[in-house]
Amino acid sequence: MADNSNEKKDFDNSGNSVHRLCCGALSILGGIVLLIMVVLFMGKSSTIEELEKDLDVIGNATAAVCTFSNQPGTAVKQRKEYDSDGTNKVVMQQYDVVSCSVTVHYETDGSDSKRSVDGSVYAGVDMTIKRDVKQWCEELLSQEPWGNLIIQGSWKIHKHDITQQDGFACGKRQIVSSFGCTKTERKTKDCSKKENQVDLDWVDESFTCPDGALKDGGTSACTVDAENQVRLGTVEDQMAQAKKAIEDEESAKTTCLILVIVFGALMGLCCAVCLRAQVKYFQHQSQVKSVDLSQ
Repeated sequence: MADNSNEKKDFDNSGNSVHRLCCGALSILGGIVLLIMVVLFMGKSSTIEELEKDLDVIGNATAAVCTFSNQPGTAVKQRKEYDSDGTNKVVMQQYDVVSCSVTVHYETDGSDSKRSVDGSVYAGVDMTIKRDVKQWCEELLSQEPWGNLIIQGSWKIHKHDITQQDGFACGKRQIVSSFGCTKTERKTKDCSKKENQVDLDWVDESFTCPDGALKDGGTSACTVDAENQVRLGTVEDQMAQAKKAIEDEESAKTTCLILVIVFGALMGLCCAVCLRAQVKYFQHQSQVKSVDLSQ
């Protein structure tokens, strides 16, 4: 009888340990997902706030005409590093993010003189770090029209970077979305195929570039605000696009909020179940000790 009793205790202890371990793991996983959703939610809120500020600025901007030049055409290369398998036990892999410098000339209504500001056309990512970037920019800027343009700003180079991109940007480009192998892929044969690679996604900037205008010698309606930031398109076009971008961000923000609430509730439920299991475990242990003492 004593042996059976001890076996039952061991079984109960083992079951409770597994139960508490599973609850703890689910709580941690839920907490991580919840944290990610909160960060994304905050990022969307920040983006919306910036776009709403843009609406006020755009409404008070001065109309102008912009002319584009492929000069100086300088290739700007940013050397980046990443850990290809996420273990921090391998040599860091490198890649280059390349953009090409251009110039935007503008003339406001009623002005007899032209002014100029810096612009940049995003070329892409070079995983070999050996590509002739000067030739790359020459070929890119000779194409009509250019696929994208940022004026008086610098490109954001990672899709999940929540910091705000400065300047005015329009068009479409390929941007880094992830590096090397994910934790799941490291356990499969697919990891060896993906090492020394980055994943790229096509992304659309908040504004659409004027049709066919982005080329050497091309012209477009544009505006200049009180801080001399140049934006492409008429005031009406810019207002419409900014409002559409806000609507899209609001929709994404709502989705994030729903996920935050759902995962928050699930995590709370997991914690409650874990706490209840822990209380029952201690109560059971107390009863077992009482029975042992009485014997």
